[in-house]
Amino acid sequence: MATAAEVVAHSFAAFNRHDLEGFIACYADDMTFASSSGEQLQGKGAWRERTAPAFAMIPDIRLELGKCIADGGSVAVEWTLRGTATNPIQMPDGGPLLPATGKSMALAAATVYEVRGGLIASEHEYMDTGAMYVQLGLA
Repeated sequence: MATAAEVVAHSFAAFNRHDLEGFIACYADDMTFASSSGEQLQGKGAWRERTAPAFAMIPDIRLELGKCIADGGSVAVEWTLRGTATNPIQMPDGGPLLPATGKSMALAAATVYEVRGGLIASEHEYMDTGAMYVQLGLA
């Protein structure tokens, strides 16, 4: 069985291939997600609905995996979201639609994962979404 860090790395690889089903397959059916903005989701269906639009909104979106620290089933990861706002962006929290500016962004983030039975059971994401507004020239 893959280590917890390998499971997380596999999810990043699937996301970067824009393989939605491969990405979702890395998660437990009853997975939970929480972000520093207050967003909370439960279950693969909700996670799929949140993730799927990213590939259309930011066609060159990719996640660069940085430092990874694992302890048993717990994994803490620093990562960077990179992409170009070539299409309007709908924020996951339902905020205003951001215009397509054609500008690139590199958003630093950190996530703490819990992996059980070879699947991601929970994900707690910490990202300064305000930095995105600045990088896209909207603030």
